[in-house]
Amino acid sequence: MKHINQIFIVAALFLIFVSNIEAQAKSDKAFSTMQKEHAEVLKNWLKAKPNLRPATEADCQDKAGLKLQRAGEGEVNYQPYYLASDLSGDKKTDFAVALIDTKKRAGANFVLVIFNRAANGFQQAHYQANLDLRQSGLFSWGENSEYLAVGEFQTDDCGFFKWTGKKYVAEDCEAGGN
Repeated sequence: MKHINQIFIVAALFLIFVSNIEAQAKSDKAFSTMQKEHAEVLKNWLKAKPNLRPATEADCQDKAGLKLQRAGEGEVNYQPYYLASDLSGDKKTDFAVALIDTKKRAGANFVLVIFNRAANGFQQAHYQANLDLRQSGLFSWGENSEYLAVGEFQTDDCGFFKWTGKKYVAEDCEAGGN
């Protein structure tokens, strides 16, 4: 019986090891699609959050919608879960990322984080958990691309985040914003 327990322990440790290697490979791929400065900010921020990892294209279940999005004008390199844009209206590039909470089951296991450029680097400006973004992506939206939109590909089914000067507020895309 003692040997069987040891075998189970070794097998469990092996599975944990393999799982960690796969998660690290996904994270490395996600970081490689970001601007270097944004990747470093996110890596440092994630050190205190071991259950979160960057969402990757593999987490997107709408491959046809993603393909259509990339076929759009100038969007060949579109990344569904990362966006760099001036979201706070201060003429500085902010960024948003979708993350996966590995402690939750697939579905509402996405987390959205927005980082605003500040005088001393980047500051977390918004955090929203329990989202289901498997069929969705992040987009610049608005007359001057001043909003972060989160929604399904090639539709108006989205919500957008507007900077108020103190925080981001969510609104429905059909409600306005332009």
